[in-house]
Amino acid sequence: MRNAKEATIRNLKKMLEIKNKSLVGTTTLNRVCLKF
Repeated sequence: MRNAKEATIRNLKKMLEIKNKSLVGTTTLNRVCLKF
């Protein structure tokens, strides 16, 4: 059970990291678009 729990936590962390990266990418893109 512990291994499964650790795996799910790891997956959640990965998903959060990907979400944060995409959020940062979209915000920077929006800023660049606003400049032009």
